[in-house]
Amino acid sequence: MDKLKILGFLLLFLMCSSELFGKPASLRFVVLPFENFTQNPVASEVLRRITLQKLVELDVDVVEIGEVDRILVNEDMVNVSFIGKNEFVRIANLLQADYIVKGAVLSFTLERNWNISYPSVTVNLALIEGKTGKMVSVVVETEGGPSLAQVYLGTEPEPLNEVAKGVVKRALYKLLRAVRR
Repeated sequence: MDKLKILGFLLLFLMCSSELFGKPASLRFVVLPFENFTQNPVASEVLRRITLQKLVELDVDVVEIGEVDRILVNEDMVNVSFIGKNEFVRIANLLQADYIVKGAVLSFTLERNWNISYPSVTVNLALIEGKTGKMVSVVVETEGGPSLAQVYLGTEPEPLNEVAKGVVKRALYKLLRAVRR
């Protein structure tokens, strides 16, 4: 009887293990060029590459940026702002992808208030199902403002890219929950 309980517990543990069932490793993702609503001309490309890097760190199969850009140019879809359901389905079919990540950078700057500089990053990510072109999930994630250590101890702010990595990582965790359901 004890062996049966241990075996049952072990089986339950394996089924619930995030290493085996928590990651959508067999799914293929496309990361489209991000829209840029900031004054920083490179913000969209920086956050797109960070998104790609974070997806790879999560063991997600991602189509290379160059391959995505080539398909967009060949299909005359250079401006991703005006891509609709049918185009999303076509992109997913051409790149053999299950999901498309579309993003926008709303803030990517070092702000300055009260003689304190601090990073401000806001990103909007949308997850689109490749088969239907329908939006599955949308997430807006932001971080900004001085830390207590900056205000009271005068410490240096965290680098803008490191803050962006944290913001994108949190946004992707929220987006990938929709895939796991």
